[in-house]
Amino acid sequence: KGSENEVIKPTVQGVLSIVRSCAKAKTVKKLVFTSSAGTVNVQEKQLPVYDESHWSDLDFINSEKMTGWMYFGSF
Repeated sequence: KGSENEVIKPTVQGVLSIVRSCAKAKTVKKLVFTSSAGTVNVQEKQLPVYDESHWSDLDFINSEKMTGWMYFGSF
């Protein structure tokens, strides 16, 4: 129940907000939305907030031989 309220619901609401904003905009012709926590959330030191300037640290992922590292490395 915790992850539903902390992760799933905010994610769904965020995506809906993006879609609604695009629908209102007169200039948006297509929307391509992809999402994965693996793109921004794999760091040696976790940050309290992430934005478009934060990407997973591939050197850290490769050095740690993390489970699924080839998935993260495919970015």
